[in-house]
Amino acid sequence: MVIVFGGALAAGMPIVGAVASIGAGLGSIWSLSYVMDLDSVVINVVTLLGLGLSIDYGLLMVSRFREELKELVDEQTAAITAGIPVGKRRRGGRRRDPLVVTAVQRTVVTAGRTVTFSALTIAICVAGLIAMSPSLLKGLGVAGSIIVLIALLTAITLVPALLMLSGRRFLRPSILSRVPGLRSVVGRLGDVAPRRGLFSALATWVQRYPWPVLLGCLALLVVAAFPIGSMHLRNSGIDALPATSPSRIAVDTIDERFPATHQPDIYVVPEDGNLDEHLLASISSDLREARGVDSVDAPVPLEDSGGHVLLGLRLDPGITVDSQEAVDIVRDLRELDLAAPVLIGGQSAGQLDFTDALVRGLPIAGGMVLLATFVLLFLMTGSVLVPLKALLTNAISIAASLGITTWVFQMGHGASLLGFEAAGGLESYVVAIVVAFGFGLAMDYEVFLIARIKELYDSGLSNNEAVVVGLQRSGRIITSAALVIIVVFAGFASGELLPIKEAGFALAVAVALDATIVRMLLVPATMTVLGDLNWWAPRWLRPLARRFAIEH
Repeated sequence: MVIVFGGALAAGMPIVGAVASIGAGLGSIWSLSYVMDLDSVVINVVTLLGLGLSIDYGLLMVSRFREELKELVDEQTAAITAGIPVGKRRRGGRRRDPLVVTAVQRTVVTAGRTVTFSALTIAICVAGLIAMSPSLLKGLGVAGSIIVLIALLTAITLVPALLMLSGRRFLRPSILSRVPGLRSVVGRLGDVAPRRGLFSALATWVQRYPWPVLLGCLALLVVAAFPIGSMHLRNSGIDALPATSPSRIAVDTIDERFPATHQPDIYVVPEDGNLDEHLLASISSDLREARGVDSVDAPVPLEDSGGHVLLGLRLDPGITVDSQEAVDIVRDLRELDLAAPVLIGGQSAGQLDFTDALVRGLPIAGGMVLLATFVLLFLMTGSVLVPLKALLTNAISIAASLGITTWVFQMGHGASLLGFEAAGGLESYVVAIVVAFGFGLAMDYEVFLIARIKELYDSGLSNNEAVVVGLQRSGRIITSAALVIIVVFAGFASGELLPIKEAGFALAVAVALDATIVRMLLVPATMTVLGDLNWWAPRWLRPLARRFAIEH
């Protein structure tokens, strides 16, 4: 962060914001735990989002403040050189640098607006999990939305206060600039973006060949998303722990040396608690004849349950409880016409129920997220095509990241490098987290870029000029923010718990794809192809856009 932000002072701003966000977020979750059930993974999510978003927003605020302050100081220097008197003003009885005050005000008005849009879109995407029926996802949705809003509040209140206190010290060369090996890196990442540079050259090149770049990027993302077709969703048990974990070693050892203590693969409980032996024998016989069932244990009375009994089913050798075959067996068992209705549970049944709950909740959650995101982007840009383009490109980007994650964690490519054993599928709730959070982060960078392009387009630049200048001014911010947040996610990917490792890896890949292929190539190519149509809206929507537009 010191390298990316160009100095220790600038790097400290988002660190303070992150500490405040995480602390307030954990306190909010503590309060929330009294009114709803929360899974322990919520702690990881709050830490990840609080740190990542605080860094993102802090970088945007600090970079814009530097840009505004440098411009104001240059104007003042030119005025002094021309002999124009420059006055000072007092506020609250204390002498304050008027240029710093103005720079902070401009930063909050411009970058603060962008941060607000970004946070709202991410909060909406994360809140989509609340529409899912599993309590795990509901808790993640509520907690994730809270931490996003807390990160927003720290970015537009605490960070500006720190910028005000720091003043013109941001314009002083960092001590890192004296180190020969770091001088060029700091200049390329942390300093104010020059008017012309790498990103403007890249945008100009893309505008020369928009169609080849557009089709090439789409082809690359589609190929990366291809493994999704074979994705298997699973709910892990003890296998989520690394093979060297003492807990897993103990369970595996007991199963191996004392097979009689091994728990049944599938649990069956007749709904009627007063079945006679003849009906129980008939149910057991029918279950034993079902596909994939090796044996059925003798009925076991359940204490204090009104006469209910439990039947344990053992699957055929070679069929694991987390496999797709086991899930299909549970589905077949539930369709059997038995002598009495039964309830079927176990890890395989849990996987089936959790996946079905995701599928049932997807239309509501997805529709809510898409509609709310579309409306926000429409009010920000006044365009119908820009929100549609953003939704489509972000969806393709998330699909590509999930495809790569499937290729790695389900198929086992790179397992030795990342230090895990392939489990033959992806954790169900991890996929939901990656879709919600990944889509929100993709919209985060979309807002960063589109807000700057729209600002330049409204100032009188043509569409192509606005794209070139906008990418030049926001490209290094997006790249720097992506580099830092990838490091954050990589920290989770280096953990030993498999679901957290999957989530960290998938989100890191999603950010990397979005900040490079999508934001640097695909978006400029599509905006070049569309030209002024980027800012088109139906005639009947234009008055609505003007009336409710969210502007600086």
